[in-house]
Amino acid sequence: MSDELRRIAEGVRVVGFESERNISQITIQDVEDFYWEAMQTVGWPTEKVKPSHSLMPGYKCLRHRTGKFTFVDEWSSHANGRSEGKTTIWFGFNPIWVMSYCGWYPKEVIPFLKVALMEMIEARRFMGGRGNNYYYDENYPDLAYYNDVERAKLFPGFVGEEGIYKKNDDGSDDTLVGLHRYQGMSLI
Repeated sequence: MSDELRRIAEGVRVVGFESERNISQITIQDVEDFYWEAMQTVGWPTEKVKPSHSLMPGYKCLRHRTGKFTFVDEWSSHANGRSEGKTTIWFGFNPIWVMSYCGWYPKEVIPFLKVALMEMIEARRFMGGRGNNYYYDENYPDLAYYNDVERAKLFPGFVGEEGIYKKNDDGSDDTLVGLHRYQGMSLI
């Protein structure tokens, strides 16, 4: 028996995503580690990979694979700014983690949204798979990002809502210009 298989049989966590492992041997930490690898490699906010067309008409897709782990993010977006999608992590032929999201953002705030989401991706800090509870960037002085993180902090199960607000010059309350609702959970 190889040293790697002996460590697995003894219950020792093996670093990496070895193809010899089976689903009963992976942990939620393995799944979250792979999630961050995938988000930093192909995540939508990174713009490192151009989305491909999905098998579903009107959808776009980002994929990443390491060993038996596969990350699939599929979404549709429409001219009116509304979008919806689903991110799934698979181990072999088994879905093991899922997140769904829907909402709307006008095109002009998408660059700011990507910057807000990248902050958490770079920090590998899970806040519902979205941005921090509050984000402001001096390059976008009239916009602020908020994320309801009270129920969104746990990778194994979460639900939340994020929004981008535009500051009003007249001193009145900021105006909501877009939002997304999201939820997800581990399936193992």
